[in-house]
Amino acid sequence: MFGKLFGTSKPVEAPKPKVDAVATINALQAQCDQLEKRIKVVENKKEASKTKAIAQKKAGDQRGALMAMKQMKMYEKELAKLDG
Repeated sequence: MFGKLFGTSKPVEAPKPKVDAVATINALQAQCDQLEKRIKVVENKKEASKTKAIAQKKAGDQRGALMAMKQMKMYEKELAKLDG
């Protein structure tokens, strides 16, 4: 209603940011490197949990072995997330 009386204003266009392709590629490459490092760390932790579970099972510690296996499963799920 007021638009008919006073007229409508033109929408203000926001200035478009300039896209720097080189900076974007460098940022994505850095992100990929971080993911690869994280994957290596999680894989090492998974293997350590597996060896810990085996050692505790041989020592007769059922509860400790079970906890280590659960931890190993958690690391496997995290690896699946990181790969996805």
